[in-house]
Amino acid sequence: MVKSPKTPDESTSVSEETRKDGEISPHPFLEGTDGVPALSGLAPEPEREPVIKLKEPTKELAGRLLGKVSFKDRINGVSRNLMAGDEIESIYSFGEATGFLTGDKKDFSEKTGRVRFFDWSVLRKWIGETLGDNELAEAIEEKVRDYENCTDSIERYWKNLELIKPVKELMEHRLGQSKEIVRGETGA
Repeated sequence: MVKSPKTPDESTSVSEETRKDGEISPHPFLEGTDGVPALSGLAPEPEREPVIKLKEPTKELAGRLLGKVSFKDRINGVSRNLMAGDEIESIYSFGEATGFLTGDKKDFSEKTGRVRFFDWSVLRKWIGETLGDNELAEAIEEKVRDYENCTDSIERYWKNLELIKPVKELMEHRLGQSKEIVRGETGA
């Protein structure tokens, strides 16, 4: 491999090399000749599950999803930090609930941050009964089915963390659909 040219003001602690395709690889020992990791023991990215398609919500449903709920109808989420423990946070809108979901198994196992999630059965009930989005509630139920059928407490805990991202993606999709409907209605 050929060393990439450097200008005098460029400094780096990692040597860079130019690959055959002309791209610069900051960590040449991590890539094989075809871009596949060369080190043994590195797991490939798992295949992503197909995205569940949601029908476009009605104008009324979009309005409810973009609105706020009362104190009585709020949902409580769990904000978990390995060192500080759990905090319960009250959430008053679907948009806030969507943004609340953060982190994954890696964040918590590597102590790099905080994970925030809901009790999945409570979230489904809140979305289906309080907000009236039964289709989204059913899609979430489909995603969390394996988690709820798991009886091993440790496996169940890790599955819970793995669900944050796919459930958030479903909610973000629905939130985006709702915003488009409202935008189209107002002509914005």
